[in-house]
Amino acid sequence: MPDLFGLNIAKIVNDSLTSAGGLVAGTLTSYTPGTRSTNKTEGTNPTSTTHTFQGFVETQDGRQAEAVVSPTEDLFVSIMGASVSPAVAPKINDQVTIDGSTYTLLKLASLDPAEALYKFEAGV
Repeated sequence: MPDLFGLNIAKIVNDSLTSAGGLVAGTLTSYTPGTRSTNKTEGTNPTSTTHTFQGFVETQDGRQAEAVVSPTEDLFVSIMGASVSPAVAPKINDQVTIDGSTYTLLKLASLDPAEALYKFEAGV
């Protein structure tokens, strides 16, 4: 996590929100491609690592204001960067289990310069 202005802002934000409550414990499973299989048609042998984190799930109305189609809801998973243990940056295609549900991280929706909060569009 980068320091900004000589401060570990990600840790400060994480500690403040943790003490205020409202964050939920989750598990992040991160995948790496691994080595090539001896059978070339089988691809690679991916490996996974498991990390704990604090975060939350939210939905947002995905419909444009002018749209006449029925409303949709976009699902987002937010991960406090300083809470991931052991430390790793969450990435697309990782899986998250939080609030009893498992989600796949589909797209990084936002990330602040301090890497305090990763917000991913997610799918079930």
